[in-house]
Amino acid sequence: MDTFTYLGYHDCDASGYEVQAPTIQAHSLIAYPSHDEITLEWSVGNGAKRVIYVNTTNSFTPPADGDNPTPNTVYTSGQQCVYNQSTPIIEDQPVNACRITNLQPQTQYWFRIYEYNGEGTQTKFLLSEAANNPLSANTTEHIVETGYYAEVTGYGQTLKSSLHQLIRTTHTTRFSYDALWTQLPYTDEDPNNPNNIIEIYTGWSVPKSHAGGGTTQWNREHTWSKSHGGFGDSAPAGTDLHHMRPCDATVNSAKSNRDFDNGGTLYIDASPPSGYSGNTGCYSSPSNTWEPRDEDKGDVARMMMYMAVRYEGTDTSFDLELVDAIDTSGPNYGKLSTLLAWHVQDPPDAREMQRNERIFERQGNRNPFIDKPEYAAHIWSPIPQAAQNISQSGFRATWTTPIDASRYYLQVATDSLFVNVLPAYNDLNVYLNNSLQLSGLSNDHTYYYRLKSYFQSGYSMYSPFMRVELLSSAEASLSSDIPMDEYNLDAVQLTLSLQGCTFSSTNLDPAHFSLLGAPVGLSIQSIQYLSPGSAAISLSFDGSDFDANHYLQIQISPSAISAPTTLTSNSLKITAYVETTLTISISGNQLSLQLSPVANSAGYKVFSSPDPYSLFTECTQAGSFQAANPLIWLQTDPPQIRGFYRAAAFRE
Repeated sequence: MDTFTYLGYHDCDASGYEVQAPTIQAHSLIAYPSHDEITLEWSVGNGAKRVIYVNTTNSFTPPADGDNPTPNTVYTSGQQCVYNQSTPIIEDQPVNACRITNLQPQTQYWFRIYEYNGEGTQTKFLLSEAANNPLSANTTEHIVETGYYAEVTGYGQTLKSSLHQLIRTTHTTRFSYDALWTQLPYTDEDPNNPNNIIEIYTGWSVPKSHAGGGTTQWNREHTWSKSHGGFGDSAPAGTDLHHMRPCDATVNSAKSNRDFDNGGTLYIDASPPSGYSGNTGCYSSPSNTWEPRDEDKGDVARMMMYMAVRYEGTDTSFDLELVDAIDTSGPNYGKLSTLLAWHVQDPPDAREMQRNERIFERQGNRNPFIDKPEYAAHIWSPIPQAAQNISQSGFRATWTTPIDASRYYLQVATDSLFVNVLPAYNDLNVYLNNSLQLSGLSNDHTYYYRLKSYFQSGYSMYSPFMRVELLSSAEASLSSDIPMDEYNLDAVQLTLSLQGCTFSSTNLDPAHFSLLGAPVGLSIQSIQYLSPGSAAISLSFDGSDFDANHYLQIQISPSAISAPTTLTSNSLKITAYVETTLTISISGNQLSLQLSPVANSAGYKVFSSPDPYSLFTECTQAGSFQAANPLIWLQTDPPQIRGFYRAAAFRE
């Protein structure tokens, strides 16, 4: 025995060490979709590198050891590698993310990560799955904005980034701190008295000229306190008109740099302007929070959201962020969930809209949360997208990925007011998933679903709802007067019957009807309307050979019927014939055919014709197969002086 044949081998890297596959898979994938791209983030395993594949189905061919696929983040079709590298370090931070472009709107995509070690042809892959690996995500609807917001797109982080780019680049005029003494009297002018301004937090109308630091004067309030970011009185953030407001000097001092939240003790100002009591309607708490009066709550929320979007560290040294906490410090401000609730509670009024227009005139940019209040939910709440897999008993609810959430809650109801909420889906925790398959629902019913985010201690507003109509119990049945087989398909007549729906027109377009499971060469020749619930279908077949049985169905487009979705009929069997050779012998008045066996056959049939170029018709019953040898067919006194025969096997 040649012992060298059985020595085996090892894969080693260039240093001589044996390459081993990783043991911990990448996990916790998160997707941030827009209408035509998805940004993917993940937590790494213990491999040196990793590859990421995308597909439109949850079906992946795993990489083989030794593979080194070339990535392309511009998606084309099928399974495609979009990432193949180790974790890059950007500004001293590891970045585990990639962006996949050229996607189709409202389409489901699947992502799968494989950790690996080694280089070149010496790669070793870990093929196991992990939490949220694979992951599915749905691209969003393509909403086309106009005017100032024409270039804005997406939801969640995509929308926030898009708005940031817009309001940053259109912030063309940056005032000095002193200039605010002349700008605020214009932006915050009292619409009922052009000589006065209206102060934030109190609503007090005071003379424009009564500005300064005195106890009854108005001064310049940074709604986003300048200590939360350290921007001071310098442009752009320290003088941004969208959050700079005239405020009573002592009220401004009482508000200080407190976070915004509900609760506390009513703040009574000791030095109100003439004609006003000291009741501000605001509340201050020992936990360093400030609750403005009801009339200002939405205004405050929209100013704070503007600041968190406008200042992302791109043209400043600070990145302002809303957080779901109080007693914050640094560039953070709270409380996010409270501000979102105030945004809903106190929508923009005419004076706030006028102020936005005047700032647009002077500063160049706008507050998007005043113009389009829905942007707040689009950023911080999961927004339902078109439902998928709609059936008679359920559907797949899908939604976008918001920012800052630690989990999502789903609510499903039978009415759009959400009075009749399904107990199983009453604020169901769906974690950070982007979809959920619902089942056990009632056919032909309409359902509504919406979601909200949970942050650290509070919730976002509910999203707008999505309406879903389940399929009715519509059915289509297909029948044939004769059993169909390979030899009789041409001009076969079928009857298509509907239950639970009707045809939409008496003129039926064959383009709305498709054959499923048909052999090559079979097509619909014509469709004739018989009644609102039935039609006659004539088939055409070119005689192409096939050796496997087919199961024919008719698929009907909703364009042809009253049902809301495509309808598929039952299936009819088409028997395939597998031709076999035979030997003919004649003894006296008896004809004998000896057939060659066909594997896995269930039986045989015999066909005859007086002419080899004419139609062969079945004549199996004119003779009989021998019980002792089912491959021999005998016929006594054949009716034809000259005949031509062929035989074929059939399978179950």
